Amino acid sequence: MSKATWRSRTAVSAIGVLTLAVTVSPTAAFAVDGAEDAHLTPESVAVLEAALEADPGPATGSLERADGTPESGLVAPEIPSGPAADASDPDAGPVGTDETLTGASGDADGSLGDASPDAEGTLVDEHDTASTVPPISAPAPAAASAPVTASDAMPASYPDPSYSPHWHDGGEHGFSCDYWYFTEPEEGGSGRDWAGWYGQPQLHILHHEIVHEDGSTQMVYDRDIADYWYHAWNGETASPDADGIHWSNTAGQQTVLGNGFKGGVDWDARVADARAFLERAGVTIAYPDSEWMTEENGYTPEEIAASHERYDEFIAYEATQFAVWYFSTGHDVMGLFFVVGEDGSVSLSDYALQQFDAETGSGWQYNGMSDRLATLHGAAWLIEQAINTTWIAPQPGFVSHGYVGNEDGSTDFGFTVTLVGGAGDVNVELRTTDGSALPAGVVLVDSAGRPVTSITPGQRVFVRVPAGTDVVTLPALQIWGSAEGTEQGSPHFYKGRDNSGYDDEGNLTGNDHYLIGFGNLDQKTVAWDWAAIDLAALPPAPVDPVDPVEPPAPVAPVDPVTPVAPTGPTDPISADLADPASTVRVAASLETAAATELDGSLAETGTSAGILFATFLVLVGTGGALTLVSRRRRGAES
Repeated sequence: MSKATWRSRTAVSAIGVLTLAVTVSPTAAFAVDGAEDAHLTPESVAVLEAALEADPGPATGSLERADGTPESGLVAPEIPSGPAADASDPDAGPVGTDETLTGASGDADGSLGDASPDAEGTLVDEHDTASTVPPISAPAPAAASAPVTASDAMPASYPDPSYSPHWHDGGEHGFSCDYWYFTEPEEGGSGRDWAGWYGQPQLHILHHEIVHEDGSTQMVYDRDIADYWYHAWNGETASPDADGIHWSNTAGQQTVLGNGFKGGVDWDARVADARAFLERAGVTIAYPDSEWMTEENGYTPEEIAASHERYDEFIAYEATQFAVWYFSTGHDVMGLFFVVGEDGSVSLSDYALQQFDAETGSGWQYNGMSDRLATLHGAAWLIEQAINTTWIAPQPGFVSHGYVGNEDGSTDFGFTVTLVGGAGDVNVELRTTDGSALPAGVVLVDSAGRPVTSITPGQRVFVRVPAGTDVVTLPALQIWGSAEGTEQGSPHFYKGRDNSGYDDEGNLTGNDHYLIGFGNLDQKTVAWDWAAIDLAALPPAPVDPVDPVEPPAPVAPVDPVTPVAPTGPTDPISADLADPASTVRVAASLETAAATELDGSLAETGTSAGILFATFLVLVGTGGALTLVSRRRRGAES
């Protein structure tokens, strides 16, 4: 293939790898002409052909390097924007919105475990998951500093609810989408009906990017497999997704990103991060352009290197996307391609390898936007890491301790602040669920009653409600916390709505997409968490029990002046009431013995049983004798 032919073909309008396969390899199974080999149905071919005739998408563009020069290589495809198939359930929300962070990525067999409270007893939110107002703005770059609120007249940034950066799928930076077609196995398939794809199973890889106001890019990934054709190329924006923090698969997906391709603020940084990931995973790439993009065919070393950079970046992105899907509702599909061994190792399934067979497969040997075998091996490595280890992001938590009344009539609702996987103090803030201002007098304070924005883990903060306020009338509240970890980069959660869906009448509609990615890659990890609180449902704080009887002060023993000869055997725990001297002598000697025996004997009896902290003696009349009784008094833990 000549240099001029390659350049002209890469600029042709495309729907992902479908058109790319036509231009790079005329025999590719993904081409419309090769629909029979690709197991496409006639209906699928008709839909795809119609899509190719749709209106073009955004103009071509390119990324800039750190020095401001354009990044060379493949130009952006002219992406069609025609109607797409309706999703089988366009109103379906995310699966697994458990409000408690999991502490592990999944079960040993790779399946998703049920979410459970963390070891520190983080407060589980029992409210409607529609409570989506994110917390304060991100801390200053130096550290997890005090919260910044929208009222501080600073530009909004993640996770401020007003922040809505531009979101696109990579087309604006020259990246086409990539389609992986396949046929479900006759037995043990995914169970999906693929209605949104007209019954044709396929994985649609987009190249999601958040573009911040300063021009820097942030790679983000779909948390679920979309069941319909869509693109984000019509000026879409995304906003912080507070509920995304509490998805039951968050720990697994964060671990994938912690080990995988995070991206970078510019092209050079992205390529460096992609290659570092591929090296960690031990992935070797067979560049799809190596047979024809050579110096003999007129390409310069710089052009060849630029093309390889794009393959490296896209393979790293694609592998990370596959692994993110494994820990999601896409597990039913990803489970077809990856096998988890008894030792936790992950390998490619026979079914996955079959897709590369020229006679019985689905044409994966033609690669498309990546070296597909390298993509799968990179994804397998990421899945294995996430099954066997957990990338720990700081997890602030709040444990309720009920309420207490103050002398001025105000009420304090207490919460012990916890922290797992972080260091230093926890930044705290009280918010209303709907983002409105807090009612007058409702404030977050420390144990001394001072307004608080930062607290040491293990200490308590209090929601103070002024006198005369009925908590039932208060708006729904949330308590937020953020803390700094030891890694680089912070997990970010976004939600965006695409503008590429159409209803039955052809009107433009859209569907929500849930995205996850790492931001602030040049800073220490800062993670946020929150809990919805219902003050009206909280009980009074427990009161430490107080024993009304105080132990008597010890009395020094008195030695009698004249010894009294014993008149007979004496029971060490009783004495004759008719002999006062005997009574005094027995009480005194027993008190001395008790003091000697109990010296240093105070000890913990266990955290659940309390602490034994006092022992004393009393004399109780029982008929004609005094009986010594030893009573232990337990007190609540301090």
